[in-house]
Amino acid sequence: MAFGKLSVFFLYLILLSAVLESLDGGYFHSFSRVSNQFSAKLYNKIRTIPSTSNIFFSPLSISAALGMLELGARGNTKVQMDVALEIENITNIQINISHVLADTNGVTNSFTLRFTNRLFGDQGFSLNTSYIDDSLAYYGAPLGRCDFVNFPEESRDEINKWVKEQTEDKIKDLLEPGDITPSTILALVSAVYFKGKWESHFDQMQTKKRPFYTANPRPTLVDMMTQTGLFRHIYNEKWQASMIEIPYYGTARMLIILPDQHDGLSHFESQFTGEEIHRLFHSMQESTHSISTVSIPRFVLKNMRIDLKEPLKSLGMTDLFSSNADLSGIGGTPGELQLSKVGLQMVLMIYRKFSHLNLNRAIS
Repeated sequence: MAFGKLSVFFLYLILLSAVLESLDGGYFHSFSRVSNQFSAKLYNKIRTIPSTSNIFFSPLSISAALGMLELGARGNTKVQMDVALEIENITNIQINISHVLADTNGVTNSFTLRFTNRLFGDQGFSLNTSYIDDSLAYYGAPLGRCDFVNFPEESRDEINKWVKEQTEDKIKDLLEPGDITPSTILALVSAVYFKGKWESHFDQMQTKKRPFYTANPRPTLVDMMTQTGLFRHIYNEKWQASMIEIPYYGTARMLIILPDQHDGLSHFESQFTGEEIHRLFHSMQESTHSISTVSIPRFVLKNMRIDLKEPLKSLGMTDLFSSNADLSGIGGTPGELQLSKVGLQMVLMIYRKFSHLNLNRAIS
């Protein structure tokens, strides 16, 4: 079997299916399943955003950032978040997430996978001590103080520097000019870094220009890496697509989903659910390895800047972005804090609303 036409669909990489699914059947079974469901729902919202082409995101990193926010949510705001995140029926969700993060960061393996979280708060706003303590306990997210009011750009540089260090210079400018304003109260930042080597290397001598199909009916010639070896793969009739697993050294692996037809991505997306990928992944683990020829493009993803505000609102998290927001578990009173921006890479911006001055102070 040969894989290499496209629409090649990279979604989970190693960040969800390899990390959470490897824990499935044990303490994290329920969290693994609901994380898949939430990630599939979120992807199906992101893909409808106009002008969105390539999509790359870490479901666990997003879950961690939103989990830090959920810690401070109260009332209907919390209910909406729990339903959208599929965690309304899970007890001790913060413990679940914290153990997944600890296990991920604690693995001694032949690849590097690191999730780091941090709070950056305005020095003039008083955060609840319990929220600060819980963020550190569950997410390993210490609080850093910034002067957003007087030095917004300097604060932005400080946050970008931290993210750059945590991702080995891979993410250099998470926040753009103007993202931090004097109205910013809090930035919740979750950074992820992965570096690994293929278990079976792609021979450079086998990399050649080959046709690669995108939404354009005409193929584009790109550098395609090719190798023949033993791989697990499985076919899904409902998706009209195949899924193949390419392992890294250690326990990480990349999953690639390839529709039968060059223009088959839209059909796959219409059928794609978290439950189905959960089921298919486990079915594939019970299959045997077989000889396959795999061709994938050499690629670099850049400018993955998508605001998740509208996708999250369409999933039911509407109060967060309005005067109905109740984030009083973070600080202030119900309705005082609102979420202003949710970046794909992953940063949550919160602002403070001063109704008597008729101006907004944002949570970045």
